[in-house]
Amino acid sequence: MGTVWVAIGPSGATSVVAPVSELAWIAEKHPVDDVIAHGFFTFCGAVPEPIRTAAGAQRSLPDAIRTALDAVGASGHVILDDGGRPSVIRDLCEALAPRTVVVDAGLWRDARAVKDDDEIEALRRVNAAAEAGIVHALERADVGSTELDLLRWTRQGMAEQGARPVLSSIGIGERGALVDMAPTERRLTLGDVVRFDVGCVLDGYQADLARTAVIGDAPAWLQETHDALVAGEEAALQAMRPGATGADLFDRAVAAVRAGGVHDYERSHCGHGIGLELYEPPLIAPGSDRPVEAGMTCCVETPLYLLGTAGLQIEDAIVVTDGGYERLGSLPRRLLGVGDAI
Repeated sequence: MGTVWVAIGPSGATSVVAPVSELAWIAEKHPVDDVIAHGFFTFCGAVPEPIRTAAGAQRSLPDAIRTALDAVGASGHVILDDGGRPSVIRDLCEALAPRTVVVDAGLWRDARAVKDDDEIEALRRVNAAAEAGIVHALERADVGSTELDLLRWTRQGMAEQGARPVLSSIGIGERGALVDMAPTERRLTLGDVVRFDVGCVLDGYQADLARTAVIGDAPAWLQETHDALVAGEEAALQAMRPGATGADLFDRAVAAVRAGGVHDYERSHCGHGIGLELYEPPLIAPGSDRPVEAGMTCCVETPLYLLGTAGLQIEDAIVVTDGGYERLGSLPRRLLGVGDAI
């Protein structure tokens, strides 16, 4: 899909810029009379007049964006997100002169940190799709299943919910300790630990979810370690409320994991904001002093990567409320069983 741009003026007025090739699907959701199209594309068949007219304009991207900026009453200063290719952004900065263009992704991420009700519902839906992927895989897996089998089943479960899989770190046994591994033909044997760190996109919004599972009976060390990681996640969640800082939430998570028995637990972060992008403010990490606000959506996580042994991870998406937090999903947080119905 081509990049769709939105110009936002000082009064809040908006104007949409899109490639001509995207007009047919855009017309299903939005009147194309309001879209400023750019580029060249040939439509055949019963072409609606609004699409025919928009396609006939044959503007360049800079011309379309300049038209959009004029339409929303933009001043001589434009702040540009960095969602496009660097070469495109460079050309736009030159072509939009004499307007001064500043590329500042951080400003836009900060502005998107607090979500409205529609966005929160979108995040609930995509999180449900990610959970469905893990459940779909665990219900089908057995001794002899491979990482690639688990990946395929996880993606099938997400796709059945209408989502597009994007994050697929699924490792068996010692491979679970590899952070962003490519799944292989490594097969499940009794006693193996499986780490799922998966995600998908639905209606433009991201999910990032992690669970740990075991095939057969869980040894004591695994159950105790997993309990400690859940305690760390829970400590951060219990402290999650408006005014808390990412640094404080991080400290609470790490301290609880250590108190649970993983005495040398160390992390660079224990969570991050999520929305249209996988990583948004706030960051739950040392030095993160931005206060959490109601309406922010975060993924809280306490992973443990034991090289040569296994990977364990718990991660959940939440929305900050006036009095605390609310989970955006419902998948059990316990150590899951491979082959079990959940």
